[in-house]
Amino acid sequence: MGRQLVGPATAEIKAAVSLDTEHFLRDQPMDNYQTSSVPSSEIAIFSRILKLEDDDLSHDLARYVLTLGFEEKDRERMQKLAEGNQTGSLSLQEQEELQSYVKAGHLLALLHSKARKSIHRKKVS
Repeated sequence: MGRQLVGPATAEIKAAVSLDTEHFLRDQPMDNYQTSSVPSSEIAIFSRILKLEDDDLSHDLARYVLTLGFEEKDRERMQKLAEGNQTGSLSLQEQEELQSYVKAGHLLALLHSKARKSIHRKKVS
């Protein structure tokens, strides 16, 4: 089983990842956006690079991707940062670090989404 975010303090990070990922994974295909309205955050760019609408990962690669996750040390750090964020005690550097974890979580969620879609397609085929 893959490593996942756990613990009550990481709920804030999981919610941010989920909400922001949903924003970029709308039913609207990316090529329907006009150039001026295409989101340009790192996660939006990665979602276009990954071509999330495609389900072209091999079964073995998709299963491997689903095992990827944060290590215990990172989960502990995210929990500490999330707690500090809730109390408003993070320094600017810590806020940036938390944002980096959130972005990494977004990318991981995008990769997991593509992997699940690929596995589902292979089961249906």
